[in-house]
Amino acid sequence: MGYPVLKQAESVYSAIFNERFNQKLVMSAVLLLGNKSYRLVGTVKKTWYGKVQDYNTLNCMIVDENLEVLKDEQLSKRIYFAFSTLSMIYMAKGHIENSRLEDPAYFYALIDSYEEIIRRVKPVLRVFKKPTEYYDEIFNSFYQFLVLAHLTNKEGDLLARKLFPLLKEIEEHQPMFVEEIETVKEIANQFFTISNQRTLLVMKYEEMFNVMNWIIDRATIDKDIDLKEFSVEVTLIYQIIKGSKGAIKSTRVSSQLQDNLKTTEEIIAQLQTFINRGTYVEDISTKYFHKHWAYRKEVRK
Repeated sequence: MGYPVLKQAESVYSAIFNERFNQKLVMSAVLLLGNKSYRLVGTVKKTWYGKVQDYNTLNCMIVDENLEVLKDEQLSKRIYFAFSTLSMIYMAKGHIENSRLEDPAYFYALIDSYEEIIRRVKPVLRVFKKPTEYYDEIFNSFYQFLVLAHLTNKEGDLLARKLFPLLKEIEEHQPMFVEEIETVKEIANQFFTISNQRTLLVMKYEEMFNVMNWIIDRATIDKDIDLKEFSVEVTLIYQIIKGSKGAIKSTRVSSQLQDNLKTTEEIIAQLQTFINRGTYVEDISTKYFHKHWAYRKEVRK
């Protein structure tokens, strides 16, 4: 996936930045506010072959249609937040498309059949060492996960359908009004809150996924346990476990790279904070504005 939120800047902007040999000059789409138009213009590091190495290395300023650099920090921040909102929405493109395409009733069949599946699976517990109560808790936890995941899927689907049309506008680098982006930001905040709730859910249930995997593995090869009529549901259990474990792994990697969070407890605490605040777009935009806004860094010619 490319990153159409930023593209190679037009040559008229080259006078604004000291573009070094290992940097690429980039610009945002036109952002309209009042009767003026602005662009975010800056540099990012590039490889020897000219490809962008890391958009996180962005140093940027806000420039108006007269090629004047904005000195006002609050106005610059407002324009940057509009850019950042679009950036975050586009980076979530995969999640938005998947949420929109997923059947909100994805878990229905499994939820309806779950009690009978577990009743048939339980005899296999004779080969496991822990008390029955432990596995009863695992079964209950998996059911709770299914119900909660089903609810977040339904909410995520509704929000994704509202954000989906915006992806095309971003890809086409179309001019956008800052006020309209600020309205969309509230929908994006709700979508990211749902996404964080999903991630928090799988992080909390990591042990449960592993144990359920072992139990279902053993049950499917036990000649005394008949799950043939539930083959679709059993396949879905495996898909859920695989997808959840993949999400746990990717969350750990991104959390360590971006925020230096190394433990599950740290990741869960951060996710819970984001969920409680409900202002994910503002939180991330504030963090990166102070990192990316270059006016104070005196990088202008």
